[in-house]
Amino acid sequence: MRCRIQDRQSSALRPFLFRHPQPPVPAPIGHPTLARKTYRSTGFAWRGAAAIRCTQAFNDGQPEEAAARALGNSYIQHNPEAEDGPAAFIGYTRWLRGQFPELHLDIKRVIADGDLVVTHSNLHLTPGDRGLAVADFWRVSDGTIVEHWDVIQEVPDSSKNQNTMF
Repeated sequence: MRCRIQDRQSSALRPFLFRHPQPPVPAPIGHPTLARKTYRSTGFAWRGAAAIRCTQAFNDGQPEEAAARALGNSYIQHNPEAEDGPAAFIGYTRWLRGQFPELHLDIKRVIADGDLVVTHSNLHLTPGDRGLAVADFWRVSDGTIVEHWDVIQEVPDSSKNQNTMF
């Protein structure tokens, strides 16, 4: 069955496969980057919101609230620089914001399929930098995030094509 996610950079709808389509649900309220997107997927509202809460914890500096609302008691982390568990998520977020107090994470797209949610973001450690392209993969169970993987790549000064990384 088909589901569509409207991309912020294009008015064209891109098809994505989902198991059980539902009527479109609006993007999470108050999220400026995602406000112009429409999602259609089983449980996207609760799965996507959990992933967005954790991602936004880097911007708002409130990892305790994000962990309490979005992380399961058993949180498995695959980033080799971070430990497992909600307390480790809070500590890692606090450490990163301490190193880069003006850090800003701009979510470009969110994709959900089954028990996985992917956020594709541009992470700026300092104002005006080109940033890092980040793909976060979140596994959700019973409405909370229980596992996380990420892939991080520097945004280069030049490219061999005219496409952006976002």
